[in-house]
Amino acid sequence: MKLDIPCSTKIIACMVFQPEINALGVDDDRVIYLEQSLHRYPDMLNQSVRKALSGLEKNLSIDTAILLFGYCGGGLSGISSDRLKLIVPRVHDCIPLLLSGACLEKDCREGSHAFYLSPGWIDHGESPYTEFFKSAARYGREDALWIAGEMLKGYKEIILVEALAPVQSHHRSYAKDMAALFHLGFREIKTSGSWLTDILSEKQACPEYKWVLSPGEMVSKEIYPLP
Repeated sequence: MKLDIPCSTKIIACMVFQPEINALGVDDDRVIYLEQSLHRYPDMLNQSVRKALSGLEKNLSIDTAILLFGYCGGGLSGISSDRLKLIVPRVHDCIPLLLSGACLEKDCREGSHAFYLSPGWIDHGESPYTEFFKSAARYGREDALWIAGEMLKGYKEIILVEALAPVQSHHRSYAKDMAALFHLGFREIKTSGSWLTDILSEKQACPEYKWVLSPGEMVSKEIYPLP
């Protein structure tokens, strides 16, 4: 599937979406990727998005920026552009965008007990699994397991999500190994990725899950649904 992005539109996206964006045939030069680790530091994410927007504002051939992030604990709070129209998903994190309609069903209702992974999260992100290996090198295996266990407290399973981009063998091995290490269940789900597609194509198919801000309008917590 080839998704045609208008020449006047640029995407600023979390790196976890790179596989899905690539699967839609969007050229890399249309996207500014930011590191997934920034979601842990909302102030740094905010600064990075502002810097990327500032660069786009200088390019007069660009009139629209799609910010492919959740609210991320306030990471997009106060973001605005004097010149550009902004398109922002009305979600608190990236998982609903990967789940699309599935998040209205069982997987969303049980989401508080599931730790979600995707190809992009595994390839470009951090998780309690990656933190385990870092901690083990510093503190030893036993303490590392305790630290990771605290991070995963309340979770019952690992769910590997395939949305647009295929799950490869190393993704499946990573997710299964993580589940086994922390004594969690494991399953895979496949979704349509329709919300990502609609947002990137600027369609109006799911306006309740995105917000279009005119130049000068500011991202605020009030535009997001209650968590």
